[in-house]
Amino acid sequence: MEVYVERKFKVSERARAFCLATAQVLLGTLFFMLCVKINIPIRPVPIAMHTFGVFSLAIVLGGRKASFSILVFLGLASLGAPVLAYGSNPLWMLGTTGGYLLAFPIAAYVIGKMVEMKPNAHVTWLMFSIFCGQVIIYT
Repeated sequence: MEVYVERKFKVSERARAFCLATAQVLLGTLFFMLCVKINIPIRPVPIAMHTFGVFSLAIVLGGRKASFSILVFLGLASLGAPVLAYGSNPLWMLGTTGGYLLAFPIAAYVIGKMVEMKPNAHVTWLMFSIFCGQVIIYT
């Protein structure tokens, strides 16, 4: 006679939180990639939905996850994946849009932290945090 013992696989809360955060970062990266593909191709700097993606990710995901999402995006661009507005360019940092792209994770972090400071903030606070992010991106 054989006795089968059923084992339940338990996942710790820390591992579950890590998997959830990783999924959110990857979905944020995918959303940002989709925002980049919506553009008006004007040289030297295209008009795209980059900043909308930065602001949306920062407000929805928070500072850390939004900046990680954009850093993953920039990592893919550095590896040569065709995620940028003008296709793949591993040397994107040296181009005309390099400064803007490098400012995106910083702006996302600042906007996200400002939104996290006031969880039930009024629209004016959100607009002010987005304005601060715009200042970071364009300076």
